[in-house]
Amino acid sequence: DNLISSLCAEGATVIYTTGKAKQVCNAKKKYASDILISIHCNASPKSAPNGLHIYYADNAVAGKKLAEAVSKNFKKNINSNTGIKSDGEGQHSSIGILRANSNDRQIPSILIEMGFMSNPTDIANIDSKSQRQKAMDQVTQSIIEYLNPPKPKKTK
Repeated sequence: DNLISSLCAEGATVIYTTGKAKQVCNAKKKYASDILISIHCNASPKSAPNGLHIYYADNAVAGKKLAEAVSKNFKKNINSNTGIKSDGEGQHSSIGILRANSNDRQIPSILIEMGFMSNPTDIANIDSKSQRQKAMDQVTQSIIEYLNPPKPKKTK
């Protein structure tokens, strides 16, 4: 809800879907979105793993650029342990929502793990309304930066 509100305030049209990956993939095909962001919470049998992780399809340059923008803003403004990984590097190997859709149009797609539910600090941040809003504001800012990259400076 925080991300939807933040994006709509910037003039974005948001298509929200929940459910299994197949439902998300079907929506991705149906609406031919400009960007897909899937938000999850991670878990581990141990309490030590922590931090936010952002996944992108390992063959998707646009997805990697979007993941890098989100990671940069998280690190700068939330001071979190944030990392990015291609989907081939983690438990999200070959996840359909990160892949190109059937009409071969590569939609920049990322999956954000907002922290570990098994880590006391991460779960406190996940449960904090102000932390969630701050994180979603950073995702919104990252999308704005991704869609409007700075123009290269002219050299003399």
